[in-house]
Amino acid sequence: DQVLLERPALAARLLKRLQTLFSEGELSPLPYREFAAHDVAEAFAYMQQSAHLGKIVVRLDDLHARAKNFNVNQSFGIREDATYLVSGGTRGFGLASAEWLFGHGARHIVLVGRNGLTRDEERSKVEAMRQKGAHVTVMAADVGDREAVQDLFVKLREQHPALRGIIHAAAVIDDAMLANATEDQIARVMSAKATSAWLLHEETRNSQLDFFVLYSSATAALGSPGQGAYVAANGYLQGLADHRRRLGLPALAVGWNAIGDTGYLARRPDVREQLVSRMGSSALETKSALVALERLLVARSDAAVVGQINWARIARGLPLLSTAMFKSLNTQRAGADDESGQAVRARICELPLEQAHSYVQQIVARALGQVLHTSAEDMDLEVSVLELGLDSLMGVELGAVLEDELQVELPLLMLSEGASIKRISAELTRRVRSGAQGDAQENAPQLSPASSEGQRLISQHESEFSSEEIADLEQAVADSPQTRTLLP
Repeated sequence: DQVLLERPALAARLLKRLQTLFSEGELSPLPYREFAAHDVAEAFAYMQQSAHLGKIVVRLDDLHARAKNFNVNQSFGIREDATYLVSGGTRGFGLASAEWLFGHGARHIVLVGRNGLTRDEERSKVEAMRQKGAHVTVMAADVGDREAVQDLFVKLREQHPALRGIIHAAAVIDDAMLANATEDQIARVMSAKATSAWLLHEETRNSQLDFFVLYSSATAALGSPGQGAYVAANGYLQGLADHRRRLGLPALAVGWNAIGDTGYLARRPDVREQLVSRMGSSALETKSALVALERLLVARSDAAVVGQINWARIARGLPLLSTAMFKSLNTQRAGADDESGQAVRARICELPLEQAHSYVQQIVARALGQVLHTSAEDMDLEVSVLELGLDSLMGVELGAVLEDELQVELPLLMLSEGASIKRISAELTRRVRSGAQGDAQENAPQLSPASSEGQRLISQHESEFSSEEIADLEQAVADSPQTRTLLP
């Protein structure tokens, strides 16, 4: 760049020479992989894999390109003479969405589910709509199967009024840490949400739809340990919505947070309570969720996350929320975090040492249970965390959770060496209490040589003591320099 600025004539000669060498074939461009501007995230992800040769090029000429502009005059209004399809509509939130469509005037509704209607409660809801004048058709089909979807749309075109709207609510939940997830597990989750969404898109790209709603999840934006495939599938739905918008087609991806009174969480109250505990807020009610959906459709939104979330609490288990992407939320929750952390630290310092150990053990067990998706009550406090199932990546997450709650750093070496919950808790207790004493003694005289010697001897003979004895000795050193008599 300095040659161009300081010696432009020389730069011109060099560039002309290069142009000649390229035109004569003596020089050739480096190999490269090209990405469109709207795929810049994929370009960075591709670069991160370090599997490419040459350069990665982001092409900017399509930055503002659109195949055609979305027709802003289109209306959300439901038509009595049109058909509306709900995938995953035979149960749970999908069926509730169908009832919502009927309540807004839909009279031709097609509900698609892998197994059709299987429960009396679902049959009664469909029958209630039919008795009130709705033509509700239930089709048993796997919307993740191309042939099944093609057959479905053949029947739609032959037997029903024109299709004007789709709500894609199909989902399969099969949670597992990625290290333990099987190919079949991942495929089932991806097929139900991602593959099926693409097939619905392909079948309707030339249709005159008023809306194409994709039920995504807040996990696509926030993450969710143990739900890697589910997060990826929901992220795909958001990408598909963006793709359709670029084609000038209607699309809305809604990232729902936990909905507690219908669907999977209504059937699994144990999971619902776990999620509510992590969020620190109540789960969404179906009625509130559908009110939000209507507002989003009327406002012509293309993507949104809807939920009730306690950001201070959920951030403890999701380090992502501490990044710049969530800066505004970090600012909002900073005061709550500081107050909560100070209260916990104060209690650790005020309790007698043995009770402080027990209190911190509860905190560590709860955090570990959150990371491992298991109950803290079932954990053996004496067993290595590695035996409990913690791996290196989960160790980083655990460290982040504990550091956020206790405001002290957990040495990751302790985790890699397989320390127990008791040993980890003793170290964290020591760090919290010694840090508090350091603050209180900021203007006090420094430790005497005898006290420093005591700390050195503790470190030297650490292997000979239990974690509780180490903590007791370190506390004694902090309280009195005359500690050497306690040591071998």
